[in-house]
Amino acid sequence: MANHTRVTLEIGLKGKMVAAVAPDWPGLERGAKTAEAAVERLRAYMPRYASVAKLAEMDAEFEAVKDVEVVEQYPGTGSTDFWGISFAYSSIDKQDMSADAGVLGVFR
Repeated sequence: MANHTRVTLEIGLKGKMVAAVAPDWPGLERGAKTAEAAVERLRAYMPRYASVAKLAEMDAEFEAVKDVEVVEQYPGTGSTDFWGISFAYSSIDKQDMSADAGVLGVFR
């Protein structure tokens, strides 16, 4: 894994909220009123997420992540605007998994 993690930005339909989502790290997402603020909130949460990576025995991979890279923006739903959490699918979410990826292998 590179020294950054991919981040997608889900923009609420009315533009009230944005969810920054790290698709390679399930559950690592944060919302805010702007894309910049959502990315900053996600970055600020990364130290707390480290315990999740450790439980998945992926702490070494997660510790190597030093920054984030926004790779996609896509429209969200009304729920994105209301709660600031992801309710839509990015193009990454729609990609097929390989047969040998396994439960955690897809994230490595």
